[in-house]
Amino acid sequence: METKICIRKQILEKRNQMSETERKDKSKKIIEKLCCLKQYREADCVLGFIGYGSEVETIPFLEQAVLDGKKVYCPISKDDGTMEFYRFTSKEALQSGYKNIPEPLKTAEKFKKEKGKVFLLMPGVVFDKKRHRIGYGKGFYDRFLDSFVPDFTVAVCFADQILEEIPTEEHDVIPDRIITESIEY
Repeated sequence: METKICIRKQILEKRNQMSETERKDKSKKIIEKLCCLKQYREADCVLGFIGYGSEVETIPFLEQAVLDGKKVYCPISKDDGTMEFYRFTSKEALQSGYKNIPEPLKTAEKFKKEKGKVFLLMPGVVFDKKRHRIGYGKGFYDRFLDSFVPDFTVAVCFADQILEEIPTEEHDVIPDRIITESIEY
């Protein structure tokens, strides 16, 4: 089996070749599916992420979650491989952060677990049909989810990012569900 590094590189190259129109269309389909999930509708809080580069465009989902009355938080990543979530209110209230990825302002409300259900949306580069995940290689989500367990975790990606099987490690976090524009696992 190929290494995680090789697989990550191949899938990123493929994803980066997608046209902006195709990415927006597929992202819209993914967001529609997310908003229909029972776990999303029942959640009080959404821990999201801001899609960057050729990732699924998530800002419309985050804005819909705000409109739906949910508390929405997105990560601020640190050089040490850790991240903390801060309140997202709108795309206008974002700044450039780690590796130029948009993130909430550090002056925004910081996430802390309160009463209520937490729905976590996570990115990834490659997934397999058993929901194993290869991220970007820094372990941000594996570390965060080692100390915090949300009520439901869903990964979003494009169907081309799902392979039959990928190499895994014991500490890898497996989302409860993976949603693409055409299939779910």
